[in-house]
This record gives sequence, C-alpha cells and structure tokens, in this order.
Amino acid sequence: MSSTADDDPSQFYTGLVAELYEPLASHLPAIEPIRRFVTRYGGPSLELACGAGHPMLPLIEEGFVIHGVDASDDMLDLCRAKARSKGLEPTLFHQRMQDLNVPYRYQSCYIAGASFCLIEQLDEAQRTLDAVFAHLRPGGAFLLSTFRPNPRVEGAQPSQLTRNDGSVISVAAISASEDRGSQLVRTRLRYRVKRSGEVPETVEKDWGVRWYSAAQLKGMLVRAGFDVGRFVDFDGRDATPETTDLWTVAVKTTQPTFAS
Repeated sequence: MSSTADDDPSQFYTGLVAELYEPLASHLPAIEPIRRFVTRYGGPSLELACGAGHPMLPLIEEGFVIHGVDASDDMLDLCRAKARSKGLEPTLFHQRMQDLNVPYRYQSCYIAGASFCLIEQLDEAQRTLDAVFAHLRPGGAFLLSTFRPNPRVEGAQPSQLTRNDGSVISVAAISASEDRGSQLVRTRLRYRVKRSGEVPETVEKDWGVRWYSAAQLKGMLVRAGFDVGRFVDFDGRDATPETTDLWTVAVKTTQPTFAS
C-alpha cells in the first residue's frame, strides 16, 4: 500500500514514518551539546520538535526539567510510551512550532536536530522565532541549528535493519530536487516494512527542507528580539558566508535589540 502526505511535519511524521523514524535515523542528535547548553543557561527548558523523546527523555532521567512540543500526535504517542517504560511522565504539548502557545515561560529552549528547516515558509519560520522569544524569560537562551541536505540520490544506499520479530524495515531516497532561489530541497522518501509471508507495507512521502545562511538567520533572530552570538558549523568552526550547516545560541536580553 502506498500513500502521500502534505508537506506539514504534522502530516509527514505519522503512521509508519513515525514508527520507523528513530530506528532508521542515520544519526540521532547528540545528547552532550544539549546537556551543556541546558546546564549553562538553566531550566526549566523546552524542546521543540521533541518527537519520540530523544534527547529529552534521557535528560529528564538525569534530573533536568524539560517540556516537549511536537506537531505529530503519532510521535508524541511514541514518546509517551517510551516515557512510561522509564517511569517518566513528561509534560508534552501537541503544537506546531510556529503556533507555540503554552502556559509556561522557560530559561532555555532548543531544537535538538534541524527540525526548524522543515518549516518551508519564511513567514512561518519568523513566527516560530517570535514565539520562542515570547516564551523565554529575560536572559533565557535559544539553541538553533540548521542544515542543507545533499539533493543527490544516485548511488545512495537505503537504511535498513532487521528487527527482533524478523521483519525488515528500510528507508530510501528515491528522488530529490533543489530550488536554489527559494533555498528548498525536496526529497521523495520510501519507507518499507517487509514481514515474512506478507506483502511489504510501503509509504512514500515528500520531505521538504529549507536551508539558510548565517546572515539570514541572524537577521530573523534579531527581528524577533534576540541578541545573537557566534555562528559555527557542525565541527565548531566559525561560519563563513557559504556555511549552511549552522549552530548558534541567541539570548533574550532585558533590553530590546534592533536590526541595523
């Protein structure tokens, strides 16, 4: 059986895609940089796009106070089930990042992966930054990362593994294109589960990613009111105008900041 879905992450990360996301991820966000960030800037903290709970749940187990927000009900169900298995009851909210509106204010907020890039429209990306600013306490900090995927799929090997029940699960990029003008990369992904003696269950969905330059992100963060620090690449080197794999920490100062 095959299906398609809208571009919104709340529709992308559903059903089979949600179930297979963590098992087939090429890499999950590292916990240590998030731990250092939350330790430095304090809690309570908010994880946007918390998904099935990595790295939020391991950090909660360590004693950090972290709430989670995600656009996908299915991902949040997986997170709750995983939390129950650990004896945890995290505070979770089913919301899109750009619609963030929860009854708490936080000392720190972060996106562990590059889920900010899943917001394809610039006005909605700006709304997200505005909403994060509104939910931070004065002096609170926001950790943001973005990336630019490689649109080439020729020769790419699917991610595949065999589960304990003998079923084989896989995800493969079957096509990709890039619109440099709008800075969008769109990849067609095929998720599959093959169980012995059964017809494989297959789902195909389009995965859209918007990439940014450091100058673009800085302008957007400053418009939201943030004081923006260094931009670095994923290896910790200072970003150049060409760098599109980016990390930065932005702070909500007590005085407003304005774009020059």
